[in-house]
Formats: sequence, structure tokens, C-alpha cells
Amino acid sequence: MENAKPQDKSYLSIWFEAAFPRAWAVAESVSGLLGLIALSVTKNHPTWGTTMTDLGWQVPIGAFVLIFVYRAVTAPAEIYKAQRTTIDANEGVIHSLRDVLEGKRKNARLAELLGKKDEWAVHNLWAKIPKTAEEIASWKASEEVWRNEVGALMDEHGCPYLVKKSFLVLGNLLEGTPPGLLVLYHEDSDMNKELMMLNLRRKRLQEIIESYAG
Repeated sequence: MENAKPQDKSYLSIWFEAAFPRAWAVAESVSGLLGLIALSVTKNHPTWGTTMTDLGWQVPIGAFVLIFVYRAVTAPAEIYKAQRTTIDANEGVIHSLRDVLEGKRKNARLAELLGKKDEWAVHNLWAKIPKTAEEIASWKASEEVWRNEVGALMDEHGCPYLVKKSFLVLGNLLEGTPPGLLVLYHEDSDMNKELMMLNLRRKRLQEIIESYAG
């Protein structure tokens, strides 16, 4: 039969284990000490043998009773303290796990919302390359709104500043790039840079989404 686990023990058994063993250990120590004293005393005073014999069992019993009563009174407080410590530790673990799960839930939600923003950019910016000057102006305005909405979404969900910045300022990497090294998406050089910046921002956004979804 398996031994009972600590959490399966009744309060009475825990209380008894806290009170009895220490009282018994004191009684044993007192008994052993009196035995040594008795040998020395009876050797020098043989007539004290009966008295020492009586003391040999009376004193240990008395010590046992006193210690047991004391332990019986103080044991509940010690048991409560020990259990309270265990409960506090368990509550700390539960709170930590809850915080981790809540953090993962928030991260997953942010990844989902950013994913929708990226999907919008694919269908409304990348797939709708403007041709005329009017279309280009409208496209740039839409891209700016999209970019700001992504940044606001990151702020709302507590995204670190450097992560947000890495998304917003990627276009600056194109400054000073020789024309021959630029990928040709559009015949208009200014619009071509806009599309390249959009491509860079989308790639960075996808990296951010993966980091929060993982």
C-alpha cells in the first residue's frame, strides 16, 4: 500500500506528528541523562538506588507530558505558518503562470491584428499600384494612414519603442541608394521608392508578427 502523501493527511495526524516526536525525543534524552547520573550517584550512595530508580521513570514521563502539552498548544500555529508559506508560494506560481498566459494571449491578439493590417496593405497598396499623378497622391495618403495605424496599434498593445521604430523608419535605409541598385517597381522614381519602402515595411511587419505569434 502506498504511503499517504502529505496533502492527503488529516489535520489531526499532522498535529500529532508535530507534537509527539519532539516530546518523545526530549523524554528519551532526559531518560538517558538520568541513567548516567543514576550510575554515578548509586555508585557513591548505594542507599539512593530506590530514589534514583523512581526518578528514572518519573522525570522522563513528566518531561514528556510537559513538552507534549507545550507542543500540542503551539503546533497549530506552526502548522498554519507552514501551510500559509506553501499556499503563498503556490499562489505566486499561479500568478506567474497567469501572467505568462495573459502575455501570450495579448501577443497572439496583437499578431492577429497586425496580420490583418498586413493583409490590407497587400490588397489595397501592393496590389493597386497607381499610374496617374492623382492615383499616386491617393496611394501615398493611404499608405501613410496605414503606416500610422500600424504604429498606433503597436502603441496600444505596449509594443517596445525600438520594435515600432524598426518598422516606421525602414524607408530611411533607401536614402542615398544609387539608382542602379534600386529594384524597379514603377517608372516614376519617387513612386518606385515608395513601393520599395512598402516592401521593406511589410517584411519587417511579418517578422514582428512571427515574433508575437510564436
